[in-house]
Amino acid sequence: MAYLTRVQESIDYIEENLTSEISLENVASKAGFSLYHFHKIFHAITQTSIKEYIRKRRLTEAAVELVNS
Repeated sequence: MAYLTRVQESIDYIEENLTSEISLENVASKAGFSLYHFHKIFHAITQTSIKEYIRKRRLTEAAVELVNS
């Protein structure tokens, strides 16, 4: 259960910082893991990589902005 909480906290951090530069190492450290270990945990829980998650979220936000402008 702790893994889920820590991954959710890292997702919250990503969501708060979508418009700025996001370091994968920083995201992993926010969750309290090494980048290697965090990547494995994140992928097991979300079925996507950290980079892919960030890219998809940024594209979604860009699409929303296009629709609303």
